[in-house]
Amino acid sequence: MARRKNHGKRNNFSRYFLEMPKAIQEKATEALREGAEMVVNDAKKIVPVKTGKLRDSIKAVPNKKGTKYTIIAPAQNDKGIAYGQYVEFWPGRRYPFMYPAMEANREEIKRKVIKAIKEG
Repeated sequence: MARRKNHGKRNNFSRYFLEMPKAIQEKATEALREGAEMVVNDAKKIVPVKTGKLRDSIKAVPNKKGTKYTIIAPAQNDKGIAYGQYVEFWPGRRYPFMYPAMEANREEIKRKVIKAIKEG
């Protein structure tokens, strides 16, 4: 049930974001892009590295409107299996890199977006 409440808040934000005047929307979109890159850079710094494939695969993917970014790490092993989620979540041998990177930047991203909206 809590998931739906959070999901609804995201939908309200997206709707609000898209109703902003164009100039404000562009500044807020740029702030979101910068924030996503901050998370990507931090995740690349803390991900465990054996071959570098996982680190090099970390990237931010925007939705069509630029109002949301998904940070992904789609590296695959020799059998074609994506293994980023296993590194992040494997029980007993976890080496989280995505969540710590997001948490480290969450407040700064909020500040950037709020500042962009106020300046717009």
